[in-house]
Amino acid sequence: MSKKGSDECRYVVFASFSELPAGEWDKLLACSDSNSVFLTLGWLSSWEQSYGKNAELIIVLAYGAGDLIAAAAFENKSGELIFAGLGPSDYSDFIFRNDLEESFITRVLSQLLTEASRVAIKFRNFKLGRIQENSPSFKALNHPECCFFTTVSRTGVAPQMSMDTVEQALRKKSLVRHERKLKKQGNLECRTYSKSEDIHPLLDAFFSQHIARWDDTPYPSLFLQTEAREFYKELVINLGDTGCLRFTVLFLDETLLAAHFGFVHSGRYTWYKPTFDVNYAKMSPGEVMLKHLLEFSRDEPVDIFDFTIGNEAFKLRFATKVPAVCHVHITNSRLRASIVAIRQKVKELHTAWVK
Repeated sequence: MSKKGSDECRYVVFASFSELPAGEWDKLLACSDSNSVFLTLGWLSSWEQSYGKNAELIIVLAYGAGDLIAAAAFENKSGELIFAGLGPSDYSDFIFRNDLEESFITRVLSQLLTEASRVAIKFRNFKLGRIQENSPSFKALNHPECCFFTTVSRTGVAPQMSMDTVEQALRKKSLVRHERKLKKQGNLECRTYSKSEDIHPLLDAFFSQHIARWDDTPYPSLFLQTEAREFYKELVINLGDTGCLRFTVLFLDETLLAAHFGFVHSGRYTWYKPTFDVNYAKMSPGEVMLKHLLEFSRDEPVDIFDFTIGNEAFKLRFATKVPAVCHVHITNSRLRASIVAIRQKVKELHTAWVK
């Protein structure tokens, strides 16, 4: 593809993912540096059909020379615009075709924000979370030519493991030791499913196990929420034909010992939602599941095992890099941006003092 640096763009706004022209969104995503399962149309449609039933959506598409070259989807929360899908999505972002020049991306991003703010009822600002630090849009937001003012409010991390190191990871003593112990208890069998018709009948058991897993902790299972259960069921339907679903179960004889709901997309395995039988907690079924997922990813094959957001110790044990994931406040007011930046600095100083 040739570089696009000066084409005039046409912007179109939609209010639902169901209104989008067939095939365009995922085609753009596939040739974008922001390509992740969390930005696929199947994922976002599942979110709209569950968590976002009453959401005020603002979806902006940018066309250059007749082709879709950029897109962004927002939810209006009382005048504050956040990324659509935020909540279950570990990563969110703008989508730009990866053959665009940096300065052009900056201008298009500014216009995407302008179009969204123009149609938003009682617009105040953008508060956008979970943008990966190496994203072209993160660079564009901080570019001098950007027409909006951005403050990075906080950051998180998303550990990843290069599959070049998988054999070394699989030799970790804890993984081997726990699997040996479980095999002494009975027949240990791991199965991975990728088709909707195979996954759907197992979801209720998955939900129940997750609820029991977190019942005696300060963090109740998300599957106590109707919307969460609906979201997963919609995902299985909407992503069923994409080939990216990976639902893995670990059985000890007839007992569902552990389960994991993950994805393979764009050269990476995405660690997403694990659970295990609390009656076997002392035998570390979660580690045994992780061993099988690493083996599966090696054989798939994929390039990256993405642990997604969170700095849990087990993720950091295996990570070969720990990129930041950023949250930003965006406003069209220089004064407002200055106030937000000052408040953020005061908060950081207070946190440092308390520590």
